Amino acid sequence: MDVNNIVSSYMKLRGLTSLFRFLGGSSLLFDWLLSFILDLSSIHTSHSL
Repeated sequence: MDVNNIVSSYMKLRGLTSLFRFLGGSSLLFDWLLSFILDLSSIHTSHSL
């Protein structure tokens, strides 16, 4: 597992979170995005096992 990839993904997530807060974005959209990212990460970890 590439640590740099994880860090960059985390920083992108932080950036998206701050952007949504700045825009006062829909919490529903953020919840969907978060669950989508969590689904991707769980798929990634299951493949790496």
